[in-house]
Amino acid sequence: MNLAPAGRFRVKFAPAGRAQVKFAPAGRNRVNLAPAGRFGLNEEKPAMPALQAPYRAALGFVAGVVSTLTFHQAMWTLLHYLAIPGMLMPPPFPMVAMPPFGVPLILSLAFWAGLYGAVYGVLLPRLTVPMWLSGLVLGLIAGLVGMTVVAAIKGMPILAGGQPAGIARSLLINGFWGIGVAVILPVLARRRQTA
Repeated sequence: MNLAPAGRFRVKFAPAGRAQVKFAPAGRNRVNLAPAGRFGLNEEKPAMPALQAPYRAALGFVAGVVSTLTFHQAMWTLLHYLAIPGMLMPPPFPMVAMPPFGVPLILSLAFWAGLYGAVYGVLLPRLTVPMWLSGLVLGLIAGLVGMTVVAAIKGMPILAGGQPAGIARSLLINGFWGIGVAVILPVLARRRQTA
């Protein structure tokens, strides 16, 4: 039984002591190890730069919506059932009507998440960090905007009224949503390119 991978390893030393270890199973995928003190594993971005910006924006929008209905609501559900004091959430997939048009809250969340996802899709080729990390940052930015700008517009307490549990709840849900966008978007891009 041969346990050796069907590919090859290459080690390349760049200036300033940077080392890159590459494994190419089918000549396609590769993993770069960043120097110590950086982010760790950098995965190659899966063909996103080849798509035009409008396609990336559309796929980002869809990824944002799908991530809301899956990753975002999964974390929401977990917090609902764990019932941690200060982090308790109402039941998932909230259908409460949101003013001014009476749209259910889950649809409002999905729409705004889609807009964040569209911006992420357009900016993705310029991002140099691993996709999961860029998605996490996207989610944290969305959470902070929601706790500051959106809260101020709605007349709600900024940063959850300074309650650490409320801030943590928002960052957990939105951070998990952002990671979901980073997971879903490349899958959609691959499907788009093979279609």
